[in-house]
Amino acid sequence: MASIHIVGEDNYMPYLAVLIKSIRDIHSSSDICIKVLDTGISSTAITSLKRINPHLQFYQLKASDQKILESLPTKQTYMKSPAAYAKCFIVEQSVDSSERILILDADTIIRKPLYDLFNLELGNSPIAAVEQPSYSPTGSSRNTIQNYIKSDRYFNSGVILIDPDNLRKSKLVEKIRATMLEYASKTRFHDQDILNIVFGESFFSLSPSYNWYPTIVHEWSKWPPTSQALPGHFLRRNPHIVHFRGAYKPLNLRCRHRYAHEWREHLRQTDWSKELPDYAEVRNIYYFLERRATNFITRFKKARII
Repeated sequence: MASIHIVGEDNYMPYLAVLIKSIRDIHSSSDICIKVLDTGISSTAITSLKRINPHLQFYQLKASDQKILESLPTKQTYMKSPAAYAKCFIVEQSVDSSERILILDADTIIRKPLYDLFNLELGNSPIAAVEQPSYSPTGSSRNTIQNYIKSDRYFNSGVILIDPDNLRKSKLVEKIRATMLEYASKTRFHDQDILNIVFGESFFSLSPSYNWYPTIVHEWSKWPPTSQALPGHFLRRNPHIVHFRGAYKPLNLRCRHRYAHEWREHLRQTDWSKELPDYAEVRNIYYFLERRATNFITRFKKARII
């Protein structure tokens, strides 16, 4: 049985609940096993999550690994948590698995079945992920950690598929811990940067349908990735996995994500429904129209029409 691993902590419970519900709505428990790495989840929250899916499995890191995790520095204000590096430990432990593993960020939702993804031919690649061209060496958002990445590609770690057989053969898993300890203080995107240093030259590039976010269409148009994956504009209407990356997530009234309404509909059917701000949808429409009007005026000013 294939498994999905998610990092869970109390600060992200509404997002974890929505993701688990979106998986349950599409896949039965006999198809996919959902495992949550508990980096700080209250017993009350676990009870509420099991109301969504009674077959959830929770596990924790070894005490020695947890100590390392808590010692690592974090920089981004919306990711100031030891959980920012937890995926590195999941990848490290995946080497002992007999089945493929899919690691998902808690701020994702599943919209279509994932059977094709789990059965995808990866060649000799130990992991598969969607390229994020804007953070490649030629992209506009390059950060200092790229100086340590040998590859000319860069992937987003919100969705990672692991082939344990290829991972064992590659022996790259042995480099994860040492890389994490050496470069943690230099990273901007924590586990994402660490995993790119280790797997940047060997990852399989997935279709953007498996990690869709609003700017991916622009990124793939401006900086075409060096991969066999389909262009983003072919898949933006009906992606398999949607990722609410960035600071403005669906609980924030400034979130104008195309699929935010789907996320909120899922949340309304969980124990965290009261987390939704009042009149969220109405205010989002207002912000959307305000932004459109501002952009319209800016374009005309540049054209010297007004």
